[in-house]
Amino acid sequence: MLRLTADRDLAKKVTALATDAADARDLLLALGLVAEDTTEPELAVKVGSSYVPPAKRRAEWTRMAGEMNADGRSTAEIAVALAIDEDLAAELVGDWWAGAGR
Repeated sequence: MLRLTADRDLAKKVTALATDAADARDLLLALGLVAEDTTEPELAVKVGSSYVPPAKRRAEWTRMAGEMNADGRSTAEIAVALAIDEDLAAELVGDWWAGAGR
């Protein structure tokens, strides 16, 4: 992982001169604008603690969307929270109110 050690705008200007991603990386490292960061990031959530298998995701999203809507959140807010589009959020909320996912 690379960590930016210089001004972001300067790094953007330097990478604009690169021919590809590898060239950009080499330029930034050579100029000292980034540094190798070998430390592992700390995860805020235990890995696997919130994993939902693909076959169960629709039901889980329906439950989550319905509960958020019942708490007064709009479909736009639900879409952002679940990283889905607003049409799907509205569909999930409708399913929840119809009794699915409860």
